[in-house]
Amino acid sequence: MEEGRIATGTRVRECFRYGIEELRIIYGSPDRAEGTLRQAAQEAIREARNCVAACSFRDSCGMFAAEKESTEMRIKLAPNPHPQAQDGKMVFVAFTSRYDTMRPRHQPYYPLRPNCRG
Repeated sequence: MEEGRIATGTRVRECFRYGIEELRIIYGSPDRAEGTLRQAAQEAIREARNCVAACSFRDSCGMFAAEKESTEMRIKLAPNPHPQAQDGKMVFVAFTSRYDTMRPRHQPYYPLRPNCRG
């Protein structure tokens, strides 16, 4: 959970720094909230409240959902009056849990490049 709180807080601050207006966090199953990535993300958002304008919850289809039934959250970030410059080379470090040994390491995320499916 600590790892999730750090990753979420870092990504919220990165997006705010560069003037990115929305962040989507997918945390999976809505079955239980305590001690999960959802709880960690909510705590990180409370800690970074000066960067966050609003937060909404969605289900696995992207439709609005009650918090207890959600699998993701979308964070609307506050406007940054002095964002850092952005360009196509900008990259965010990917987050992969050190405990998740079954998944391959994630590639870096380039927020300003179009998604390519090949």
